[in-house]
Amino acid sequence: MKVWLLRILGFIIGTALAFAFEFALLLIINEVFEVRLLPRGIGWVAIPIFIGISAAKLAPRIERFPKFNEFKFNEFKFNEFKFNELSLNKLFWESSKITRIVFVAPIFWICSVILYVFLFEPYGGYMSDRDYLHMFKVMSFPSIILIAGRVVYSKFISSHKAS
Repeated sequence: MKVWLLRILGFIIGTALAFAFEFALLLIINEVFEVRLLPRGIGWVAIPIFIGISAAKLAPRIERFPKFNEFKFNEFKFNEFKFNELSLNKLFWESSKITRIVFVAPIFWICSVILYVFLFEPYGGYMSDRDYLHMFKVMSFPSIILIAGRVVYSKFISSHKAS
């Protein structure tokens, strides 16, 4: 895999995970302590971008999944966790172009929605529980439809074309 593609993928995944962690942290604090904390300032956007840059620098170093041979637990052997050097190249780049798009598009969409909500505050300065639920629906529904459409296509439509 090209180094620049690994860096782009590392940036996207690192930024998405950082935004998801920030969102989950705020949600947990708001629910546990019954306070309404709002993200303010450039740090809520800058920190995930810096984490994405760090992940982009680390991504070319990750070449293969770790090998899992045999796990022994109370004298039982579990051989079901064998990855015969399954590499990221084979996992991602040998799949079809549509499958790669279906993998990357939901991550991009979720990051875009979170970034839009925190930058432009469409719900105003205060987000109620109903607003968080609406934001979650906007983030998840298109991604679920895209993935379900791909699964239905690969299971039913493309399998009937082959026969």
